Amino acid sequence: MKSALMKAGVNHVISTAPKPKPPGSDLEAHPQQKRKYFWQKKQDPYQFLTAHERKILHKVKSRAHTLDSGLNCCCCQIGLDPIIGLIPVIGDFAGLVLALYLVQTAAQVNLPQSIVSQMMMNIIVDFFIGIVPVVGDLMDVMYKANTRNAILLENYLNKQQLKRQQQGEAGAVGGSSSSHPQLDQHRPLLQDHSSAPPDPPASSSSAPPAYIQQQHQQKDKHKQQQSNNPHLY
Repeated sequence: MKSALMKAGVNHVISTAPKPKPPGSDLEAHPQQKRKYFWQKKQDPYQFLTAHERKILHKVKSRAHTLDSGLNCCCCQIGLDPIIGLIPVIGDFAGLVLALYLVQTAAQVNLPQSIVSQMMMNIIVDFFIGIVPVVGDLMDVMYKANTRNAILLENYLNKQQLKRQQQGEAGAVGGSSSSHPQLDQHRPLLQDHSSAPPDPPASSSSAPPAYIQQQHQQKDKHKQQQSNNPHLY
């Protein structure tokens, strides 16, 4: 009886014990990722932008950062614009001039009128917020009109970059069809042959041989002589 209970207990422990995993199963579940080293070049996010567009974007972003969040003060970032706005009236107009100059710089990349209108609206809202004493200055710190305008410019250039990338891929696909210059050279000849009218179908009755034609001619001459001189025959 005791031996039977011991066997049942051993079998229960063996059945409930976790089964060992086959070797290499962890590697299949978690494939090894490629290592990235510091000397490997990162992909340029603005590789399809022109040199002029990159220059304007960098200038606008750096000036917007200086005007809106260039200084760290306690738990928030304050730029030059809110500090100038503390001066009554004059500070608000000075901030307006700096913001308009930023929009003028961004417009050098041929911005559409809709985006320029959005930038001007951000500047107007920021100006009227800054006119309000104390409360307006605090809200001006949070609104950051210049940063909003820099984001509008970057989004527009990203869309232009995506269009150029798609056009480049379409051009690469179209150029692959002309990868055989010899075939392209003979392609007009093939088109001329294909456009030529088809040859007329051959008649079912073939022409008679030459000796048969001579016999018919001799018979015709003989008949003509009989008709001309009937008394000789």
